[in-house]
Amino acid sequence: MRCAFKIEKVWKSGKISIKFVPLNDIDSIDDYPTYTISSKELDLYDCESFVESLMKVYGNYNLNEQDKKQIVDNPPENITGELNLEDLVGRVIAAKTYNDKRFILKMKRIEL
Repeated sequence: MRCAFKIEKVWKSGKISIKFVPLNDIDSIDDYPTYTISSKELDLYDCESFVESLMKVYGNYNLNEQDKKQIVDNPPENITGELNLEDLVGRVIAAKTYNDKRFILKMKRIEL
């Protein structure tokens, strides 16, 4: 299932206020509840690993499996590159939910 999230606020203490919404939901993302989460459990290496770890740790539990017809107020965008949480505040970002069986492993170059 694909979803979107919106970061409302980032505190210096490492807490993040965030909203999750199913990607094809007809309701606005602003109508959904805000969750305050800790960034200590998240992978802050780059944007891709941040989105993936966010969905693994928090996103799967905060989304219900409702499938609706169209997107109205939630036009999400994909992010890539270097991560800066302050730049993501107020943006709606697309993400993919993950099951617990398969994950992409981020690693540096390994020589055998």
